[in-house]
Amino acid sequence: MDNEKIKKRKIQADKTFKSYWLDDPLFKPWLLPDTQSKYMARCKICNVTIKSGKSELQKHAGTKKHLEKLKLINHNKNVDILFKINEDTVHKDNVKKAEIKLAAVFAANNIAFRVIDQLEPVLKEIFPDSKICQDINIKRTKCTEIVKNVLCKKETNDLVTHLRNNTFSVLLDESTDIGDYKSVAVLARFLNHDNKIETRLLELIQLDARDLGATALYNTFKACLERHKIPLQNIIGVASDGASVMIGKNHSFFQLLQNDVPHVILLRCICHSASLVASNACTVLPRSSEELLRGIYTYVSGSSKRSAQLQEMQEYFQERKHKILKLSATRWLSHFECVVRILENWNVLEHYFAIAVLEDKLKSAELILSELKNIYTKGYLFFLIYVLNLFNSFNALFQGRKPLIHVLYSECTNLMKQLCKNYLDGAIVLEQNLLTLNLNNPRHFSPLEKLYVGPECSALVKTMPPDGRDLFLKNCLKFYVTAAVDLQRRLPEEIFRDMRFLNPNVAFAKSDDERNIDFNILCDKLKHINADKTEIAIEWRNLPISFSETEIKKFTSLQLHEMWLNICSTKKFSEDLAFPNLGKLVKSILILPHSNAETERIFSIVTDTKTKKRNRIGESSLNAVAVFRSFLQATELDVVKYPITQDHLQLHNVAMYSFKHS
Repeated sequence: MDNEKIKKRKIQADKTFKSYWLDDPLFKPWLLPDTQSKYMARCKICNVTIKSGKSELQKHAGTKKHLEKLKLINHNKNVDILFKINEDTVHKDNVKKAEIKLAAVFAANNIAFRVIDQLEPVLKEIFPDSKICQDINIKRTKCTEIVKNVLCKKETNDLVTHLRNNTFSVLLDESTDIGDYKSVAVLARFLNHDNKIETRLLELIQLDARDLGATALYNTFKACLERHKIPLQNIIGVASDGASVMIGKNHSFFQLLQNDVPHVILLRCICHSASLVASNACTVLPRSSEELLRGIYTYVSGSSKRSAQLQEMQEYFQERKHKILKLSATRWLSHFECVVRILENWNVLEHYFAIAVLEDKLKSAELILSELKNIYTKGYLFFLIYVLNLFNSFNALFQGRKPLIHVLYSECTNLMKQLCKNYLDGAIVLEQNLLTLNLNNPRHFSPLEKLYVGPECSALVKTMPPDGRDLFLKNCLKFYVTAAVDLQRRLPEEIFRDMRFLNPNVAFAKSDDERNIDFNILCDKLKHINADKTEIAIEWRNLPISFSETEIKKFTSLQLHEMWLNICSTKKFSEDLAFPNLGKLVKSILILPHSNAETERIFSIVTDTKTKKRNRIGESSLNAVAVFRSFLQATELDVVKYPITQDHLQLHNVAMYSFKHS
């Protein structure tokens, strides 16, 4: 009897809870010791008490109810882990977006990258409750690399991908920056995915100043396209200034390109041409007016005391307190604003320099005062106001971003007619073809007294002595002749004349004479579009009768490219395009640039970015800033609205540090 009790106690002792069971993989997820008895255990999943024998625990672990609950718990645990991982990923992406946005602000606003070293800790101090702000880790090196290898790379990749598969025009120009480095800007003009016309910088390439010839320039350009794997054959047009290295007849960049791409169309920048015409014509006028402009600026602007005295004089005569403008040495069309400012303050300046002669007793003040009292000098300035305004209005028109290729030829001929009408016989201007007429033939001139020099100048001419008046008018005549002959020589090719068919007034004109367009010249030049000449002629004839008056009115209210893209997307009842061949021609012509003004905007960006204080900015950083700002200008976005996409986030990694690759 005693032996049986001892045996039972031994068995009972073996049933106590063993702590090493908690490490057993089978029991670990659910087993707990019971707080009431050492002979019992608890299942935290099923919330039940179990005898603490190992066999009992194994039996419980195999029950259907326990297994179902364990499976549910494991699933929920995995979901929690996934949510945790997802939250961490979203947070990291938000931090990356914040860093990219900060870098974009620096690139878009010409802020030195070293400023970020102080800005980052300040932001963390201002926003202590923002986890994103606290986790931002960006200094000048990272900021620079984000601009170069995230922002610039993303926009360049998108642009290159589009240019590889679509036709485009190229705009090129050279310039020298403040560090005396020569660079060429390569821009592309194209129809984007939304069928909007964009002009964007592909690359700003630094040149070897020891060799700036046509061959070296073309090889640099060609290497740029090959590096991006963009086919040369996709180029349909080139815009450049009138430099001989770019468009010369003997050996130039354009000739080398034309050897590889025979169908390419050349457009000499009409804004640059107009500026050269005005500059050349101004050289035939006496230098007294130019010297007066420079003399007044030099005398007044070099002294704060003299500037204050001039403002006091302006206030006395109730004139606006405007500073005297500096005359540009290279851009003659900027003379207009300078001349206007001087004539606005003519009475003020006469009294100012009369006092200056007595008080300062300087020879320069005496010379300026004598010119201010010279009626002929004042007459030339009035003449320049009238004639330079013609060129300025012309240039302002073609410096815009809207497509104007369809009015390029007509506006150029209109400018020439305006000049010719001022000095040629009226009948000749109306009856003769000014494009072939000898504009330098005195037999075609009007009598000298009928020469038109502008309203204010004409009124002043009447008060001039007869001898001096004739000499004055002869000099004005020389200006007109020089400008008209030079402009006649620089007129665009005849191919641009027939591009007027894009004009809504021509496309929907009632008269067949107004709609008389020779498409043969255009199709011969644009052979690569594979458009049928006969089909184009038929589609052109059917265009005005294919739409109602209401539809035509709606079309003409749109922007030019929007109008034509709507027309070209019109379908027949058979769901085929109504104007397939005309559409090919239209899309090719719309991406031809009407001027080279966009390249000047790029060099303005370079000038803004590379200043005296930032003259050590690297070539790649300068290119990145220019590319990014060119994108913002083309898409009319600001940094606030600039979208950060998944492509940006993928580029934002350790591989963006270019110095680590080297």
